[in-house]
Amino acid sequence: MRYRYYVSHALLQGRKGEAGFVARVSASYVEQLVIGALRAVVNQDQDASDRDLIQKRLDKAIVYRDRIEITLQQNDDSEAGGASSASTIPIPFVPTLPLRKGVAHSPTRQSAMDEARRVSLLTAIARSRQGIETIVKDPALDFGTIARREKLAERHVRFLAPLAYLSPRVIQAIAEGRAPADLTVTRLARNLPLAWAEQEEQLGLG
Repeated sequence: MRYRYYVSHALLQGRKGEAGFVARVSASYVEQLVIGALRAVVNQDQDASDRDLIQKRLDKAIVYRDRIEITLQQNDDSEAGGASSASTIPIPFVPTLPLRKGVAHSPTRQSAMDEARRVSLLTAIARSRQGIETIVKDPALDFGTIARREKLAERHVRFLAPLAYLSPRVIQAIAEGRAPADLTVTRLARNLPLAWAEQEEQLGLG
């Protein structure tokens, strides 16, 4: 089996000290997060292949310690929902640890979260953060404006807004697939406590 990685440009040039915290990441992991976010925010091209969607819509993706920032290509039309007016999208990100040689067995008390559910949760969190940040930057905007841009019901946007204030530990658990396997966006957003410790306890991470 072949494993693909994205490697820091500084590391490739032998400047290890400048490579930063994320020197190497799994290519498939990053690509799944980026493609999931693209399909969540772009209303057109839903039938396009992953490759075509990236070539047509993605300008660049930058990996940071705690997030991936994707920048959409600016199009002449405005049929991509709110994408053209908010072209940079942050995706919560936790770099996977390098694999060790040999086989490691780690007992688990619950089944692992499937990839589609994990990407769906992380994308919903990213969209909620983006919406809140947009309103903070421009107080003249409101949830109704965000809903119209995203072509969603305002009640739905308001319902998901608390996801912008999730505990970093909860986001990390979702990113690593350690959150409850049956966790959904609706379950996560409903009755979400404000205190991070209570959020973590509610999901069994306390």
